[in-house]
Amino acid sequence: MSLYKKLKTWAHKTSVTVVYPVDLYISKLFVKLRNKFLTFFFKILSILGDWWTSTIFSLAILPFNIKLGTLIIVSQLIQVILQKGIKNVILRKRPYIKNRFSIPRLIVPPDKFSFPSGHTAGAFVLFFCINSYLPSISWVFLIVAILIGISRIYLGVHYFTDVLFGFILGFVSFEIGTAIVENSFKALNIPEQLSLFEKIFPV
Repeated sequence: MSLYKKLKTWAHKTSVTVVYPVDLYISKLFVKLRNKFLTFFFKILSILGDWWTSTIFSLAILPFNIKLGTLIIVSQLIQVILQKGIKNVILRKRPYIKNRFSIPRLIVPPDKFSFPSGHTAGAFVLFFCINSYLPSISWVFLIVAILIGISRIYLGVHYFTDVLFGFILGFVSFEIGTAIVENSFKALNIPEQLSLFEKIFPV
């Protein structure tokens, strides 16, 4: 048996015997905590994790800091590409599909696959980007990112490990995005804190 097959067999066995039972336990625990207030609260938070929220935020930042706005856009694009690729390879069905009666969904997700959590990845991309330029206010984005991850479990559309890997994917995407933006800005000789207004109307 090749090393690849051995690793694949080990990963499958670990997933079935260790990861899935833990994921299922946590998801069922969140179902027990459901009430009207929390459902409304987490639905709003989940919307904040949608792709268009980050896009609007990036476009709003661009006029004031081109580099930060560009970093968010590039990192989010990388996150989406990696996330979609992983989802179509892993093909892990969402909790409410595999556990229709014990974990009912509270929202309609964009697709039927859960691993990794794109909302969590996107939220943490935003946090890491903001933290690299505005660390004094980044704690707000960290709290929101964590709550968005929790909301995806609460609403029945993700397992805990989907959210955990979403955090990792967010960090990886940010690191790749940073390398691309840093090298691009150096190559184009664009100042660090240049705003769009200064670019269009140089002093």
